[in-house]
Amino acid sequence: MKKLLFSTLLALVLTGSSALAFVVDLTTPNEPGMPTMTYATVTGFVDAGDNSVFHFEINLADGMGAFLNGGDNFGLDKFYFNTDLSLTEGMFLNLDPNTWNVNFINNNVAGFGLFDLELVDPGKRSLSLSFDIDYIAAITEENFFLLSADPAGNGNGHFAAHIGGFEYDDFGSIYVRDGDAPPPVPEPGTLLLLGSGLLGLTLYRRIRK
Repeated sequence: MKKLLFSTLLALVLTGSSALAFVVDLTTPNEPGMPTMTYATVTGFVDAGDNSVFHFEINLADGMGAFLNGGDNFGLDKFYFNTDLSLTEGMFLNLDPNTWNVNFINNNVAGFGLFDLELVDPGKRSLSLSFDIDYIAAITEENFFLLSADPAGNGNGHFAAHIGGFEYDDFGSIYVRDGDAPPPVPEPGTLLLLGSGLLGLTLYRRIRK
């Protein structure tokens, strides 16, 4: 128990002293007949040991396959994001699944506006995608949390994805995006305060015993 609390406190302190992760839900479909709900979640964070490495994780929401009546090839097959960095294909590492490819596009995606990059799996779809970006200098989440550029008839987003292989009413695939507002992130001071509280609670319990 003491080791767990100490590890939690250490992680909070380290997180508070560096860039904070973003966690963004993709909730808005490009098809008006589809419900607005959480279809997938995008998480991005700087590596704790190397501030030139950034991790991306994209996961479909739990139970999404059953809700959409997904088939054998249900899942994600495209992911879009923006950056103000000069990336090259060789900077994308540890793609999981490793069948995904990187394209530099600057195209309008499903009326969501212009996106800089597209990751696509031309074969089998998957329930999740993760990859690392190894840049040549220090980076933060602000380098990747950028709104798509106009025109955007279906609204702008920081991230978008394509989901296919399902049967929901008359739809078999959709594009989804997040909102245009920044996600709430805890301030470093809040994290330190929470960590101090956990440590104080542990000491209080030991004194009572």
